[in-house]
Amino acid sequence: PPAPPPTVETSADDAAAVHRDLPDRDAHRRAINQIVARFPPKLQELAKKLLFGPTAHAVQRHGHHLRRKHQIARAQWRLDPAGVDGWQLEPDGSVRSLRSDNKPHQVRATAGQYTSPEAFAKPLIALLQAAGRTQDALDRYLDGKAKGKTRARIFLRPSDTGIVPGDVLAVRGPGTDTAPGEELWLSARDGSMAGLGSPPWVRDDDLVSGAQRPGSLIFFVRKPGQSWCLVTGYFLDDRANDLKYTEL
Repeated sequence: PPAPPPTVETSADDAAAVHRDLPDRDAHRRAINQIVARFPPKLQELAKKLLFGPTAHAVQRHGHHLRRKHQIARAQWRLDPAGVDGWQLEPDGSVRSLRSDNKPHQVRATAGQYTSPEAFAKPLIALLQAAGRTQDALDRYLDGKAKGKTRARIFLRPSDTGIVPGDVLAVRGPGTDTAPGEELWLSARDGSMAGLGSPPWVRDDDLVSGAQRPGSLIFFVRKPGQSWCLVTGYFLDDRANDLKYTEL
């Protein structure tokens, strides 16, 4: 078998440098506009509404404009590439990562993104073509999938979207393809976040052809009396088939 990709280890100072170099709001806006331009003309208005929506952070965390270093810092140091969740390197070497609910930025042992506007657009195009070209049609489609709930997760396989290996960039902790291995890796990361040494390694990972259950997950929410809004969308390997979602 081919040798695995080399492992990567970064320091808290490396992550702090990445934190100082996060894309700004204008960069995120340009990336969204580039993605919208790849949609069929009849879907562009709805795509723009969804991607610029008040709850949406899909592009900000998984867009093509991000760099590999952002995903490494996210996995090893819980640094939010969107810049929404707080992050601070303390004088004692520990790192604070905080969401608005005072919990750390949520990421496990894998972090990734789509590599081009076309790649990012593929899953959402497939979903909108299946659901309908309007917000009303999308609402009816997601109502049927959600069955009375206010959250809907739609899973699309590569055969649904046309995603190929070059469309996704990802890093993953070595040995985290099993639940015990992932928990050990996460425990080691907790130690490094507390200032107790270097973080566990990551390496480049082929989430498309090298995964057990690869696919694009698109997450929507709906408030009473309102339309469904996009929250996020990313590529993952649901290897244990333990996430709650419905398929296209």
